[in-house]
Amino acid sequence: MPASSQVVAMMQRVAGTFLTHTCLLEREVSTRGEFGEPIHAWEVTASDVPCRLIMLGQRYGGGVAEAGAAETMKREYRLVVGASVSLAVDMRVTVNGVTYDITRIETQLTDEVFQQAVCQGRD
Repeated sequence: MPASSQVVAMMQRVAGTFLTHTCLLEREVSTRGEFGEPIHAWEVTASDVPCRLIMLGQRYGGGVAEAGAAETMKREYRLVVGASVSLAVDMRVTVNGVTYDITRIETQLTDEVFQQAVCQGRD
């Protein structure tokens, strides 16, 4: 039996108290420049969005990635936002001045209250 709208609203208010940060969400867009050249730019989709950024504690698989023949440590985080926020894998999120790429939407952890995504730190 689904929860009533009053119960869902109450759960969203309470859940909002756990979203201790705010973030800026941007989507990559393709446009044309002054001379018709393709330009990739970032378009702000939402700002001052209440969120929570949590470092992933347990890793499945290697934490080492290769970039330009050099090994780097992957920094993965879980982003938690309200259910009404639009998230996609072609987006990036900035929290406290640090930018992260959204790499996966956690559909199994999404409900009427929260939405979660996995982000990687940008090196």
